[in-house]
Amino acid sequence: MKRTPFTIALLNPANLAMLALTLAAGLCSAWWLAPVGFVLWIVMVLIISREPSLQFSHILESRAPLASRFQKKFEDIDRAQTRLFNMITSANPRVKRELQPVLGASSKLVEAAYALCLRLTPIENNRLVSQSRESLFLQLENAQTKIEKAEDEAIRQEYQQIYDSIKDRMSQNSRADALLERVDATLLSLKNDLDTLNGKVVSIQSAPPDQLTQRVSELVKTLEAEWVEIQSIEPTLSP
Repeated sequence: MKRTPFTIALLNPANLAMLALTLAAGLCSAWWLAPVGFVLWIVMVLIISREPSLQFSHILESRAPLASRFQKKFEDIDRAQTRLFNMITSANPRVKRELQPVLGASSKLVEAAYALCLRLTPIENNRLVSQSRESLFLQLENAQTKIEKAEDEAIRQEYQQIYDSIKDRMSQNSRADALLERVDATLLSLKNDLDTLNGKVVSIQSAPPDQLTQRVSELVKTLEAEWVEIQSIEPTLSP
């Protein structure tokens, strides 16, 4: 079972030691020290549970698995995002503060891509267990032959319904293939964009203060445009 940042903070050795000292002080010394100690202990737990690195790790660890088609690509995206997170959080305070919008926009972009893949996972899993295109073509040809040879109108209509149903399944499969291929391309593009972003963040850390804000703004606008593009992908098979 994965632990939340709050649980990790509760079990932090420093917090456990603070709790033990609070109990000892309340029982063995002055009772009024206990409430003060509890307040300090709660503050310490909250501070540690809100540590950005804990929050970031929890997001990565709490994700549900994706379809195998997406999983490897998304793991590459997560690694690129982790490099960006580590780079920004380890920068000097001034640069770190300026780069926070980049980190926020990139995280929002990655989460949008993950949500899209998660919604498409059932479609991909269904595609894997569906009949092959060749099998459907054979069934379609067989239904067409039955329609042409049927002499009874009621029987002909039954075969026509079968024919139409197969055609509909084939059409849905084609839309699924196109949608999944588009998402594949989007994930590869996102990985490359994050790698490029890492390089740009390295370079702008040495930029003069009067240029840093402008260059950060340009990066954020690019990330926001990519977020809009991902949001425009409709994860359904509606015609």
